[in-house]
Amino acid sequence: KFEALMNKACSDFDSLSAAKDALGLDPSGENVIVEALDELRGLKEVWLAVQGVWVKIEELKETGWSAVVPRKVRQALEDILSQLR
Repeated sequence: KFEALMNKACSDFDSLSAAKDALGLDPSGENVIVEALDELRGLKEVWLAVQGVWVKIEELKETGWSAVVPRKVRQALEDILSQLR
């Protein structure tokens, strides 16, 4: 939702800049919304990567105590850690 609003603001800025050029007014300057949008996309990419790890940790968390095998839990955690590197 926020990304869609940022995209709309960016296109509105571009439209406004084009209208100013057509009317012969001073340019608006640099579109800083583009930089913010790139940063938002980068954050989204990082959160998607973290989400995969989080799902695996949640799966481990849902394991009942009677079904816990310490070696398997340790191996699963080491696998998750290696994916983070």
